[in-house]
Amino acid sequence: MKKTIRISSIVLAFMVLGISWALSSSYFTIRRIEFYGLDTVSEMQIHKKLTFHRGENLLSISTKKAEREILTDRRIESVTIKKCYPDGVIVEINEKKPQYLLNCGELWGVTKNCEAIPIKDYRKLPNLPIIDNKWELNPKAYYPIPDSSVIYTVAFLNRISRERPAFLDEISEIYSPNRGEYEIYLLQGGIEVRMIDKPETLDRLAIIMNKLRKDEIDAIEIDLRFPGQGIVRYNPKNTNKLVKQESNNG
Repeated sequence: MKKTIRISSIVLAFMVLGISWALSSSYFTIRRIEFYGLDTVSEMQIHKKLTFHRGENLLSISTKKAEREILTDRRIESVTIKKCYPDGVIVEINEKKPQYLLNCGELWGVTKNCEAIPIKDYRKLPNLPIIDNKWELNPKAYYPIPDSSVIYTVAFLNRISRERPAFLDEISEIYSPNRGEYEIYLLQGGIEVRMIDKPETLDRLAIIMNKLRKDEIDAIEIDLRFPGQGIVRYNPKNTNKLVKQESNNG
């Protein structure tokens, strides 16, 4: 029994010495901090928010505390800080990116949480659906846009991105004249789609669009505002083709 206690004490002493050496040894001194994912945010701005610096012991720093501090910058969506033994730290930044665009007198980016993202370089403008707003708004960068029309239009687009992601890529512009009603202009031929915010409406639209593609017919408007039906208005140049198809179909 005494022998066991003596061995345990020796092991514990070595552990204490090992920890003491690790915390004071220059072997674990932070010599490099690497940043990834930065775009609009600079390394210097992130450096100022770090709760540790070069020269500190890698074992003694808290990465979670540093992550919380960096997230106080509203431009940043998420951050992951990893210790890279024996002497490095990797900081991975995910900045907020626009998922949609907002035309409100000037062009802004919009996140899925309806936060405004300033567009600094129009040459790098992403190909995203444009939300048209007839009012001249003054969004505050990286804060939610306080406009009800924009808020529920973003929520509608979010649902499309979950349920019909391919259709989201076809949207050029979207406008909401009234809550729950949308006028959508598609990239394909500039077709105007009028619809209401009902789950089954997207199903009906998919059926109609597939039929139009299959029959190679150009439509100019699809109206889905009425329950159980879809009204399609065709390009006048297709009139003869439609009459011929109707004759063939009896």
